[in-house]
Amino acid sequence: MKNIKLFIIIMFLGLFSQTTMANLSGQTNFNVDRYLGRWYEVGAIPNSYQKGCTCTQANYKQASNEHYQLNVDNRCKKNGKWADVQTMAYPDYRKPSQWKVKTFWLFSTSYWVIYADSGYRYALVSKGNSRNHLWLLARNPNISKAQYNKLLNIAKSKGFDVNRIQPTTHKDCR
Repeated sequence: MKNIKLFIIIMFLGLFSQTTMANLSGQTNFNVDRYLGRWYEVGAIPNSYQKGCTCTQANYKQASNEHYQLNVDNRCKKNGKWADVQTMAYPDYRKPSQWKVKTFWLFSTSYWVIYADSGYRYALVSKGNSRNHLWLLARNPNISKAQYNKLLNIAKSKGFDVNRIQPTTHKDCR
């Protein structure tokens, strides 16, 4: 009986903690065309599929004649060698900052630009409404400490645990 009560209390606390966090949303007034081009990961919440990556970057290009289809070249260095993954991104035409990204034609995931500065020089990207995945992006791989901290503060204001975010190394990226 004690175990059942404990289980109910834990479940209740878990539900309560999830409902107190506001849902994430994509950037309002987002312009896909201004987002196109090369982005460098300057920090991220570590994930298994990028383990060991340095020099992480992505290049977004509009697919031929398809306004809501993008070709994405994702690359990083692993063990001193470049690793590339090609994906397709499909922005939602009603919510252009919320995308579906397909890898290998079988798998798709949500990719939301939850923050982009007015000059489209810095961005925060989540994996949908999840606070378990976050990427801090910039047009230049070497940003100031002040700008990095500004991105961390924005992430914190959106409910991310910034203590989990690790800076991305961009040394020996040639």
